Amino acid sequence: MLLGESLLWSIKSMLPAGKRMKLLGFAPIINFRSPKTADVIRKVGIDRLVLESDRENYIPVKNDLAENAKYIAEALEMDPAEVIEKTSENALRFYGIHD
Repeated sequence: MLLGESLLWSIKSMLPAGKRMKLLGFAPIINFRSPKTADVIRKVGIDRLVLESDRENYIPVKNDLAENAKYIAEALEMDPAEVIEKTSENALRFYGIHD
């Protein structure tokens, strides 16, 4: 089992049936230290990603989200603006919010 598959299986197994995790986020402060994170991002794909920050203080969150978009863009060979647009759509879909 690949790292990405193992991570997804672990998350899914923690959730009750019908509440399965459909999207993943990677927090820069935690996940970007691992050289395997970019591989996991490529395995998951843009359609299942959201931007995330694990900060307790809201002040650095904006910078974390920008760093997150840039990191994902590099991993997926996309423009950061495209990553922001797609991950925003994913988050809105996850919460059931429609335009």
